[in-house]
Amino acid sequence: MFQVVYRGVFSLGNDMPIADVTLRAAAPPAAEIDLRASSEHYPTVESLYPIRYRFRSWSDPQTGHLRGFEAYEKTRREKHRVYVRDAASDMRRYDMSDAAARQAVQTLQQGGSAAPAVLQPLFDRLGLLQHLRRQALADGAAFDVPVTDGKDRIHYRVSVERSTTLRLGGVAVPAWKLRLDASETDARGREQTAHRPAYLWLSRDRDHVPLRIDVRHAIGRFRAELTTPQALQRIALAR
Repeated sequence: MFQVVYRGVFSLGNDMPIADVTLRAAAPPAAEIDLRASSEHYPTVESLYPIRYRFRSWSDPQTGHLRGFEAYEKTRREKHRVYVRDAASDMRRYDMSDAAARQAVQTLQQGGSAAPAVLQPLFDRLGLLQHLRRQALADGAAFDVPVTDGKDRIHYRVSVERSTTLRLGGVAVPAWKLRLDASETDARGREQTAHRPAYLWLSRDRDHVPLRIDVRHAIGRFRAELTTPQALQRIALAR
């Protein structure tokens, strides 16, 4: 379990817990990842801007390359879609109200939709996380990763800034700190920044468990941290 904490103009510069996140992702090469976020336990957020997210991603178990992903978002509006790679390495979008979308999800769950495109590196954001967990991390290491949100392609340059120790739930956890810089190509073919740098901390054991992520926005910082005591103790003791 992760807790998301916001700090910014709407919290008067104070830490404000806003949501809980569950991430079901075994160590690679797990082919399915499931992330869910909800503000149901935070009455202030529920009254102003209730959050319900669910993302599922399916990848090729050998390469980790994207096969398809499902995105459900409900705030003031509701969107539920599935994206599947086709043979041209593009993404085909379906609305979940369509029977074709439900069939696409069933096919992905059964390990299908492995078009030739999966031989080409491409990841969604959950797949990016799993891809980084596969890597041999070391101070100064860097990786270039092509990512899609279903519509646009984003190039991520991921750098391992340093090894460090996080204190989470009173437990000292050895970690790698990574910086993620994102860029995309505009209509004129020029490279431009896609969003502000994000920071990710992975455990220094062989599983590279996600521990913390910081995302900065114009309105403030959003931080998600692992809060499950048993998981933190196990990671801290791992060699």
